Amino acid sequence: WPDEEKVIRGTLNDIREKCRAEKINSQAMIIVSPTIGARDWTELKKSKLYDKSFSHRFRKATHKSSGRKDRKDRLTNRLGGTSASSSQDYLRHATELYAHSAAKARSIDGNCSPYSLSGLPLLCSTLRAVLIEANSQMYGSDRNEQALKKIANAANEMPLLVKKYRLSEKQKSSLELLYEVRNEIVHPSHMSIGTSHGTPVNMIRLRELGLLQSTGNDDSDYVWLAQLESHKLFRWAFTITEDIAAIVLKEHHSTEENLIQHMQSYARYKEYDI
Repeated sequence: WPDEEKVIRGTLNDIREKCRAEKINSQAMIIVSPTIGARDWTELKKSKLYDKSFSHRFRKATHKSSGRKDRKDRLTNRLGGTSASSSQDYLRHATELYAHSAAKARSIDGNCSPYSLSGLPLLCSTLRAVLIEANSQMYGSDRNEQALKKIANAANEMPLLVKKYRLSEKQKSSLELLYEVRNEIVHPSHMSIGTSHGTPVNMIRLRELGLLQSTGNDDSDYVWLAQLESHKLFRWAFTITEDIAAIVLKEHHSTEENLIQHMQSYARYKEYDI
């Protein structure tokens, strides 16, 4: 009845006595559920009842999901299961490719190497992985939920790297160029370029830096994909990766000793250099 409602909170041990003390003898509804104490929980989780990925006797789960959304959820929500560092896996594969690249270049002309086409995208993945790990408390510093959300929502890691880690203009420019090279490899548009030397206009800087596999003839050169098959380009990408990783790790590692040991893996490619 209006103005006669009472809500008594208790446990199975004391709810009987509490009801007696409040003179509740009839017309009482007792709700028993751990969610009654949700106000005191440190973390709230959504119910699975209406989750399409959750099965019960009246409905089978549907596992159709957007890959991008799923990857985004892993960064923005603390899901169940296990996780581990992956940056070293990407880096190790890139380093092994670099060793093969150096050997291939030596066997041809000192620079020509198809391994750069595989290695450069792996180095970009290495940077993304180390950025996620650094901001998810893997290296000793606190978890940064805002940083993880920015990584999840952005097209790539550039905005966070530039703003949060205060990259110099030179570092920013080099990293932007590296990501553009990655895009040329993983999103190929290998048709006519429209330049006499076959290098896209937005990639001219690579040509000016002497990083491409080139005949040196501006009137006629290799096709664009063949120009990217360059060990010098691979070395340049590794140098940028090492530089940016050092900035990120220095901010997040809890001890200097751990930082030094971690950075040794980013310099290992130099052992195979020409």
